[in-house]
Amino acid sequence: MPRLSVDPPVRTSVATATFLQTITASDKGKPVGRAVWASSPTQPGAVQIVALEVHPDRARQGMGSLLMTRLFDEANQRARNFNTPLRRIWIVIEQKTQIVSRGFLTRHGFHHVKTLDALLKDEAAMVYVKSFD
Repeated sequence: MPRLSVDPPVRTSVATATFLQTITASDKGKPVGRAVWASSPTQPGAVQIVALEVHPDRARQGMGSLLMTRLFDEANQRARNFNTPLRRIWIVIEQKTQIVSRGFLTRHGFHHVKTLDALLKDEAAMVYVKSFD
């Protein structure tokens, strides 16, 4: 069973700074996946997923779901520290190369809300959002 670690813990975060946390999944001491997310002190109920990656050898084994679930829990705790509900989590992915990711996000309750044609070189960027209210 993979072990999850967080850096830094939500409970030690400074309320006046943008918060950036990395959740690392390790198996037998080797990293096999990570999730990175950010939250602003002015909008603690809105979270951006900066990265969600699983080692190719561990793809389609539940590792991404394990990371996503922990990310939801950590983001929810961060919002509660500000006495506000977690309202939205959003992520931007590449349209052409992240086809599997689109299905993964949909299974986790995200919805495609916008396509940005001029953001990335040679392909569009897709914005996905999960609402909690």
